[in-house]
Amino acid sequence: MSLGMMEEEDLAEYFRLQYGERLLQLLQKFPNVEEQSDSPSIQLLEKKKEAKIMQEAMEHKKEAFQRRMETLNLRWEELGIKEEQLKAHIQKFEQFIQENDQKRIRALKKANKERELKRLRLRELAKAKQEMMALRLEHQKLSIKLQDYAIFNKYLEKVVENSEFEEIHEVIARYKTLVSMHHDLMQSAQEGQEKIERAKARLARYMEEKDDEILQHNNELARLQMRFDRARSDVIFWVSFGPSIGLVGVGVPGYISACVHTHTERETQRVSASPVTLTHIATTSLPRNLAGHTSKTRRPRRPSCLAPLKWRR
Repeated sequence: MSLGMMEEEDLAEYFRLQYGERLLQLLQKFPNVEEQSDSPSIQLLEKKKEAKIMQEAMEHKKEAFQRRMETLNLRWEELGIKEEQLKAHIQKFEQFIQENDQKRIRALKKANKERELKRLRLRELAKAKQEMMALRLEHQKLSIKLQDYAIFNKYLEKVVENSEFEEIHEVIARYKTLVSMHHDLMQSAQEGQEKIERAKARLARYMEEKDDEILQHNNELARLQMRFDRARSDVIFWVSFGPSIGLVGVGVPGYISACVHTHTERETQRVSASPVTLTHIATTSLPRNLAGHTSKTRRPRRPSCLAPLKWRR
């Protein structure tokens, strides 16, 4: 609200508030006319005089107020201009603060990155120093080895002088070729040895199986030999004592032929799957165990091959 509008609307209220008490004090300073005189004309003149004085005071106050209001209006305008300038300045300052904050944030980020990069570079530098120390030690070791291997270089130079090779690297290449060939030959030999070991293992298993078969065949042959010996003993016994116990209608050749034929057929049918043949049985000598059988006095069992023959009582 401007001061002009305030002057028009609230001027009376302003004077009442500002000068009401002062007017009362001024009125109290004047002597009480009613006590001095009771004449109406005198009182009227006094009142007019008081009113004139009050009017003049009011005019002076009004003029002073007007001057003061003009001064205040000028100051208000100046304050408005200054306020606008201050707002612009504040806006610029806020913009400056914001830009400064952004710059500060960017600077902090940059500083953090630089510190992190510095720590990284320090770690890399420490690692590089360690690697450099290791390389120096390795260089010293290689220098010592180079001094130790210098004799081999001289030896290779002499080899080149006394051989068909022209350069040392040709000798080394030839050596590497021979080493590679040796490695291949060793690998081939190892593979061949492994094959031989596997073949030996298969042969051992095969021989073990065949040994088991031979053992079984030998057992079967021994059992057949025992049966053949018993049959042969029976034949010899009956050939020797047949006429004395009354066998009728069969001669000695007939006994032998019948017993041997029957026994051979039975054994052939039983062991037909076995590789043992009757040739082994036929080649066995007949006179074995003859004395033992002839010395027995007990009555022998009747051979199954003589079942169709009749006994003479």
